[in-house]
Amino acid sequence: MDNGFEALYNERRNAISSWQGYHYQGMVALLRFLEELVKKFQYAGHSVEADTLKMKIEWIEDFILFENNEIKEIYQVKKTLTDENRKEVLNNFIIQFKLFDKEAKWVLAYDETKLGDLSLTRDEFDQCYKVHIKEKWLKQIALLESHYREEDYWKKNLNLNNKYSSCKEVRAYLRKRLEKDDQKYTTKVERESICKNYLQPLKDKLTYKDTDFEKFKNCFEFQKITNQGLDDRCKIEINSLFSYVTERNTLLTEQDILNNLYADIYQKMMSLESKKKQENFEYKFADISKVFLDEENAISFWMATLYREREKLLEDIDDTICSKCNDKGKKCSYCILATIKKWDMRKIIDNINLEYALFSPGKADESLKNKISDIKHDLIIDIMEYFKHQINLESNDILALSHQYALSALTGGTNRRDENNLKGILNNYWEHSKIYRDYKGILTQKYNYCLSEKDLSILKVGIEEKRLPTFNEIRKTVFIDYEEVEI
Repeated sequence: MDNGFEALYNERRNAISSWQGYHYQGMVALLRFLEELVKKFQYAGHSVEADTLKMKIEWIEDFILFENNEIKEIYQVKKTLTDENRKEVLNNFIIQFKLFDKEAKWVLAYDETKLGDLSLTRDEFDQCYKVHIKEKWLKQIALLESHYREEDYWKKNLNLNNKYSSCKEVRAYLRKRLEKDDQKYTTKVERESICKNYLQPLKDKLTYKDTDFEKFKNCFEFQKITNQGLDDRCKIEINSLFSYVTERNTLLTEQDILNNLYADIYQKMMSLESKKKQENFEYKFADISKVFLDEENAISFWMATLYREREKLLEDIDDTICSKCNDKGKKCSYCILATIKKWDMRKIIDNINLEYALFSPGKADESLKNKISDIKHDLIIDIMEYFKHQINLESNDILALSHQYALSALTGGTNRRDENNLKGILNNYWEHSKIYRDYKGILTQKYNYCLSEKDLSILKVGIEEKRLPTFNEIRKTVFIDYEEVEI
């Protein structure tokens, strides 16, 4: 990045106070970042391009968009655009334009204004240049040059706390650049060097050129972004990202994600307590991805569902499956009923759903829709009641029959269902490999199948692709209707 432009950052610009109470500014920044992310995905179809984007907030201006670490767009946001703040923004933009010698876009966004024609004229541009660059920046640089022999003059006028300084406009910028290079100005030789290597190049950049107005006009624009429609515009972009962000919490709506995104970026801004944190703050696609996934919310929702399922099992299961339990409801020490309250429900439910991947926040919706249906609930109870105390809870959180058959919630009976079962089993075989490795067969309901040579060849390819250890054995696992099993 261009050091000269970067030095415009002023740590006294307090990001926290600027954002408190300014919903509009934050939403505009979020909208523009989401829009650029969608464009990247639409262009490339994957996150590689999206990872090249980032946003810095309250760094030089309200927010700046970067692409490949190069400044792309510089934004100043005003809820209400007045003549006064319009001139102030233009003055800052023109100085930045003169100092920044790479392509970029300057944008003044606003919600409402009583001003008529907002367009910038050459006369206005020239007046801004004269008042703020020629009569301030260039004049103050000339003062430092003319006093290069005087150490006291430089110290006094580059002092940020000196309210009588003759170099108020340039002192913060110059000090930033000099400190970055660890450049002192205590000796005459050092000050002469600064005049030659810093002040002269700075004057060259700030010198007025006939082409300045047209160039600036082509890279500057006013943008009316109405506050009333900001939420809807953000939700449209969020909905577009649903097609590209594969690891996301599908339980969340566009409004949920919007609320979480705003809270996330706001909280991050509130955490910027030090100057260093403010200067280094960046918002990237990785931050957006975390909000889309919302792991904590997905896991909490899933665990609550699992606990309700456990209570339902305890309520619905027949106590008579164990002849050793008495009529008062007391459970014997080794009865399967006595273990239900100790079940690791997340592992148990994953282990009986062999046609689905293990639970993850990005697949929360799949788990909720398919792993705890009424049919599967009833099947687990039917199998336990059918075999009574022969069902055991194994140490690996697997429900098994006499240590030989693992209990599953697979149901068959139709060609389509059987085809879907096999497809799911093969796709998720390696996530459940410990079950296939340790048990003779799998208990099902009306699904009878034995893995074929063709199935085994498909799974062997998986060993190579997933780089699994060669000792992973693939067996011709038998899936059998539980009523056909003889122990």
